Amino acid sequence: VSLEEVAPGPVMDKTADLARWSEIDLVLNEKVIIPTLQLQRYLHDYAAHKNPDDLTRLNTYLDDARSGLRDWGKLVSGENELEAAEDEVDSRLGAMRSIAMSLGLLVQAEVRDREALMQNISAVLDLLSQTQAGVVAPAKELAVQGAASARRVSLRWLFGAAGAAVLFSLALVLCVNLSMVRALRKITNVMVRIAQGDLG
Repeated sequence: VSLEEVAPGPVMDKTADLARWSEIDLVLNEKVIIPTLQLQRYLHDYAAHKNPDDLTRLNTYLDDARSGLRDWGKLVSGENELEAAEDEVDSRLGAMRSIAMSLGLLVQAEVRDREALMQNISAVLDLLSQTQAGVVAPAKELAVQGAASARRVSLRWLFGAAGAAVLFSLALVLCVNLSMVRALRKITNVMVRIAQGDLG
C-alpha cells in the first residue's frame, strides 16, 4: 500500500505536517545554521589573521547562508512568526556582510599603510646611508686629519718646549759657570797678588 492509496485523514495530515516540519528543520540546520556558524568562524579568522582566503570563504558562506535562508523562507511561507524570523536573520546576515566589507577595507588600508611604512623605512635607511657616505665619512676623514694635525702641532710644541728647556738649562749652566769662573779669577788674582808679596 502506498501513501497515495491511503485515504486522506487525520493520520495523513499529521504525516504531511511532520514531513513538512522535518524538511523545514533540515533546511534550517543544513542551509542556514551551519553556513552561518562557518561564516562566524571565518569572520573571526579574517579579523585575527587578515588572510584573504578567509575573506573569500567568509563571503562564500555568507552567500550560502542567505541562499539557504531564502529556501527556508519558501518552506515557512504563511507562518507569520517564522517569516518575521527570516526577515530578522536576513538583516543580521546583511549586517555581517557590511562588517565583512568594512573589515576587508580596513585590512586593505592596513596592508597599504604597512607597505607605505616599509617604503618609508627603506627610504630613510637609504637616506641615512647616503648621509653617512656624504657627511659622516668626510667628517670622519676631517677628524682623522684634525687628529694628525693636532699630533703634529703637539709634537712641535713638545720639541719646542724641550728645546727651550735645553737652551734655558744651557744658559743657566753658562751663567753659573761664568759666575764661578769670575769667582775663581778673583781668587786666582788674589792668590797671584799674595804670591807677589802684596798682602794688602
